[in-house]
Amino acid sequence: MKSACNLLEPLLHAYTEGWLSASDRLRVEQHLRECSACRQKVADWYAVANALRELPTLPAPMPRLPAPEPEPRLVPRLALAMCPVMALLIAWHSSAWRPTLSHLSTYAPPRIITKPLHSYAHTMHRWIAEVQRRWKAF
Repeated sequence: MKSACNLLEPLLHAYTEGWLSASDRLRVEQHLRECSACRQKVADWYAVANALRELPTLPAPMPRLPAPEPEPRLVPRLALAMCPVMALLIAWHSSAWRPTLSHLSTYAPPRIITKPLHSYAHTMHRWIAEVQRRWKAF
């Protein structure tokens, strides 16, 4: 009988929980009729299961989630604030065109004033768009 006990012992817990197929359940029940040691083990499993069912249920504690970090906005704001300044500095130092008072008079058409800065404005616009795209991906 000892070898039969060793073979059926892993099935005893599944038997008490009702997880066995019909053929395995019949095999275990037949063995339990003949083996008092295994009957005692099954009785112990039932006692443990009943004791666990009688324990009071407590509500699970809700985990305290960390507060969301504020979205860092200093970097994009600083980048956007520096764009016009950098565009003017780049335009001023990289071209031979220097605005004079006649260019800045109220009678000068806007295209005369802005034409030399047009390519730099496009460069800065592409740079700002790239910074925004990378910031959103970050």
